[in-house]
Amino acid sequence: MKCIIRNKATTTYVSADGEWVTDFRSAHDFENVESAFLDVQDRHLEDAELVLVMGAEPSPTCDPYLAIS
Repeated sequence: MKCIIRNKATTTYVSADGEWVTDFRSAHDFENVESAFLDVQDRHLEDAELVLVMGAEPSPTCDPYLAIS
């Protein structure tokens, strides 16, 4: 499972260096939901959602997308 942050408006993902990237494979994989939530709070991100990717790529029909800002 991969725990990543996605911007709902732009559909981009937070990378390890804090930049927004279009490819989810370049997204930072957070250790857990709490660390992802704290990152969103610390950086005051808007329109962010947490995506728990269970398979090879994000799937809106199979993976949880949780609004966190």
